Amino acid sequence: MKISSLRPKSTISNLLVVTLLLATICSCTSTRQSKPSRFIIAAHTYYTLRYGDLFFEYTDAISKEEGIDAVFFLGDHVCVNNQNEWDKFFKGVSTIQASKYYSPGNHDIYKFPYIEKNATVEPYERWKQEYISRIGYDYKVFSDDNANFILINSNDPIEKIGAFFKEIDSTLENGKLNILMTHHHIWDHYLQTSWKNWYFKRFNWQQIKPYLNKIDHIIAGDAWNNTPSTIDLDDGKKGYRVGIGGPGYPIYYAIVEVNGQNIDYEIKTLDLPEDHIYYEDAKRKW
Repeated sequence: MKISSLRPKSTISNLLVVTLLLATICSCTSTRQSKPSRFIIAAHTYYTLRYGDLFFEYTDAISKEEGIDAVFFLGDHVCVNNQNEWDKFFKGVSTIQASKYYSPGNHDIYKFPYIEKNATVEPYERWKQEYISRIGYDYKVFSDDNANFILINSNDPIEKIGAFFKEIDSTLENGKLNILMTHHHIWDHYLQTSWKNWYFKRFNWQQIKPYLNKIDHIIAGDAWNNTPSTIDLDDGKKGYRVGIGGPGYPIYYAIVEVNGQNIDYEIKTLDLPEDHIYYEDAKRKW
């Protein structure tokens, strides 16, 4: 598998020397450029769990990337949300030494076999707690030298998401890029209106937009036309779609680098043989 291709006189004198030395160090520190943040985005990966060791090949490729500060898994880690899938997922990600962060997709919280059998999404809060017990959180914010990273649960109602943004507003470090990580494409018009479209978010762009004044870039992990893409949003914001598509479509991850007020990314794709079951299955199902 290959990757194709982001006092006394003497005391006073000594004190003077130390003071000058410290001033020089401070001067150098203030003018030194921070090392660019370099991280990986992996999203909508659950299809790879279905095909033998394919997910392990995927996480192995990620683990071999050099100079990576963190790996973000932006949702749909699993499909039917059972323990076997979670065990396989955690086994795969355990090989990655870089810091790992997660944002929940619809498949990671909802249990669609139950939904389709019982025609309800009512156990959502209980299912969310199950997710949190596995991952440890469903919202998170942290900073490095270049950026503030904000991860949200885009399955939640806007009231909870808005409360989170208000809570973290004063904690975002000034002078840094603000990067929002989410699963859903929060700018699109698709809405969950009943149990039948449980996979959509529960708010529209106009509802969440007032909370995004400080956000510079939005990276979303849901699939879209099976290829990564960039979209220009309001107020100069950029949106990025980076989720893997269905069987037969490229299996990739994005290496992202913070470059001043911008982010650059490179797509890395697993190079699988043409007769791989992942492609053969696509011929039968799609």
